[in-house]
Amino acid sequence: MADDRACVPQLSEFYSCLGTSGRDLSQCNRELSALRQCSEGDKKENYCVNEITRLLRCTKTPDSTGCAKEFIAFRECNRPGGPEIAIKDRMYTINREHMHKYNVTSDVLCPVTAPRREGNILRNTINRLRAACGFKNFEENFSPKVKI
Repeated sequence: MADDRACVPQLSEFYSCLGTSGRDLSQCNRELSALRQCSEGDKKENYCVNEITRLLRCTKTPDSTGCAKEFIAFRECNRPGGPEIAIKDRMYTINREHMHKYNVTSDVLCPVTAPRREGNILRNTINRLRAACGFKNFEENFSPKVKI
């Protein structure tokens, strides 16, 4: 299936440069500029230039979320039918037009920031899951076993 969008040659050159440069944006300024210039002239297509550059910058020095926000933004920007999940008020939300695709009761999925990870919180969560799922023969072990 051929991609007949106007800026595909510039997009291909940009991705090719990223591939040969080890995803170093500073080595792909010429290709990035050409892609930006072309994409600004193509009003019917979104080439997700800002999303990919934010993701690449974040992955060079990841934050505590592991660049989750940037990854979601890039993935959603590239969805063929348009974005389904967005960030609104520091929460991941489902676009109301796409609610029928998800088995949820609310358009709010979860906070953008992950909850604190502490042993007692994990134990309580596991106990609630065990009770909800009816697990009877379930032992958790929070210390890793290292084979020597």
